Amino acid sequence: MPKLIFSFTPEVKLRVFFTEKIEEHFDPTDENDYIYDGNTIVYYIGTSKRPEIPQTLGGVQVLAVERTAFNDTDVEAVKFPDGMEVIE
Repeated sequence: MPKLIFSFTPEVKLRVFFTEKIEEHFDPTDENDYIYDGNTIVYYIGTSKRPEIPQTLGGVQVLAVERTAFNDTDVEAVKFPDGMEVIE
């Protein structure tokens, strides 16, 4: 988790600075982190808060993710694979 630094000035009420780029850090995941049906991820069952979806699951290219796949999880952000076409 990035460290936040807060700064107050007369011109600006609040400034927030991130000490690292959070969008660059994702955790690799594998087949054990998902319930999937063919090329569609149905549900995420992994533990990462910032999962990176692999290109393939079960030897099949991931092309879709169910809209509710990350409901009821602690996920903050997801990195989708190249070629993914649909969020259903």
